[in-house]
Amino acid sequence: MDYILTRKRGMKNIRIRISDEGNVLVSAPYYVSKRDIDFFVSEKAAWIKENVAKRIKENSENKIDDCLIFLGKERKLHFEKGKSGDYKIADDSIVLFTDGDLDEQTKKSLIYSFLGSEGVKLFPDLLNKYLKKLSYDGKPFSVSIKLLKSQWGNCNLKSRRFTFNILLLKLPLEFVEYTVAHEVTHLYIKGHGKDFYAKGESIYDGFYTTDRLMNRIKNVNIFD
Repeated sequence: MDYILTRKRGMKNIRIRISDEGNVLVSAPYYVSKRDIDFFVSEKAAWIKENVAKRIKENSENKIDDCLIFLGKERKLHFEKGKSGDYKIADDSIVLFTDGDLDEQTKKSLIYSFLGSEGVKLFPDLLNKYLKKLSYDGKPFSVSIKLLKSQWGNCNLKSRRFTFNILLLKLPLEFVEYTVAHEVTHLYIKGHGKDFYAKGESIYDGFYTTDRLMNRIKNVNIFD
């Protein structure tokens, strides 16, 4: 049976463990011969095979291939062992890491956390971009990203907070930018009349057309 041997000072006994990848790792004192180590490993063969199979099964269950739409593009979604909350984005894939068991609820929590983390980076930059376009020089606003039931975004002047729907992270970037421009325009014009759309058009090309398209978007699922 193949195994990876490590000699350690101060050890008194031979130890066997199975790595996350399913490798057999053996630690032994310097004074124990290779022959004795081989014999010890062969004596534990049944336990080793059982636990290697168990670890491989755990890995297959905890690395689920799926798809996630992010900023309008469908990407392969992978779940791997690692520090919970960490993630990697490639052109056609996203890897979400977890240090615990991966059940359906954990999977949803990781997706929500990923979208929220990306939103925290994206929305403040877009907000500053469109505030500058309107030459806004008032007090700063904070940004909140969460799941909203019936709005893509809103602005609370009293608390000086813009709130954006986390589902926007599923849509193409132009719709995200439009939503930010829409809410910023409301700082100057409350209703949705001609003046509002004219103001919006001054900072976002195709403002009215995109507004009509946004009104048709329904049934966006955060976990698809």
